[in-house]
Amino acid sequence: MTRQSLTRCSGRRITAAALSLSWLAGLVALSAVPAAAKEPIKAPGSRIAIALPDGFEISKLFSGFLHPNARASIIIAELPTSRYAEIIAGMTDEALAAKGISNIERGNLERPDEHHFFTGRQNARGEEITKFILLLRNTDTVAVITANVPKMAVTDGDLTHDEIRKALASATLTDTAAPIVKPFTVPDTSAFKEAGKIMGSAILYTLDGVLAPKEKGTTRSVLIIGPSIDRIDISDIDLKRFSQQALDNLGGYENLATEAGADVTVGGMKGVRQKATAVAASTKTPVKLDQVLLVRPGGGYFRLLAVLRQDEASRLAADVDRVFKGFEAVSNPKAQ
Repeated sequence: MTRQSLTRCSGRRITAAALSLSWLAGLVALSAVPAAAKEPIKAPGSRIAIALPDGFEISKLFSGFLHPNARASIIIAELPTSRYAEIIAGMTDEALAAKGISNIERGNLERPDEHHFFTGRQNARGEEITKFILLLRNTDTVAVITANVPKMAVTDGDLTHDEIRKALASATLTDTAAPIVKPFTVPDTSAFKEAGKIMGSAILYTLDGVLAPKEKGTTRSVLIIGPSIDRIDISDIDLKRFSQQALDNLGGYENLATEAGADVTVGGMKGVRQKATAVAASTKTPVKLDQVLLVRPGGGYFRLLAVLRQDEASRLAADVDRVFKGFEAVSNPKAQ
């Protein structure tokens, strides 16, 4: 990813915002879990049930839970894939070091199933964070559960590492998902059908409405729509550069060639629309990318991303336009 500096202040903002482009971090809560609740619960749209330590709340902006006093989080990503071994193979010490994660220790939790578990340390916004990462799977899904615990949370007595390990040991990948809470509405999805939640609070739309591809090893035309997982103010940064960084950060594609971004306004929100071409790294399928980044009222942003097979792009272009133009933010989202 290209990291050219803007001003010192805006540079910090754009870097911090770019770190959340994967929709896998954040710090705002939706509703509190009762202190006495020890039964496993699920985040909206998630199939993962976890027995949480006291003090955790359901998150509003990412799939998972937040401990406000400890400023700790448990973030859940459910990937519609059977490539469990490949995902683990991509989590080498070297790959994690490139993301700023060090002191890796691998081991097992007190679980009866096959799983992959490790811990590490990372500095985030001036704080030392201990990360606990657990991978689970079933036949069509790989779940990645990441707990982030600031050092001060342990020092202040708000949370212990043992409590986090017990919570992760309780995590179960169930058959049904909790109702989804969407902070946006799309009146007309045209050829695309809602398939389910992926990667934090992002919603996947496919042509058949199925989360995982029916044929393994294929590249599908999809839409992904979701909010950033924090509410950092990006209203005064260079949005076109930020859009470019978002495309540069898009994993799983190679030979990326981008066009210049164009200013847009959607649902009263200012933003940037940018297109690109690329090749899916796993299948070598040519694709066309169409991305809209919108400044969200109250902080943060929305990201709308179409990934279209090149042989379907012309047919689906008008559908993507209708989705993008009809997109609107929802102030007080409810479960669906």
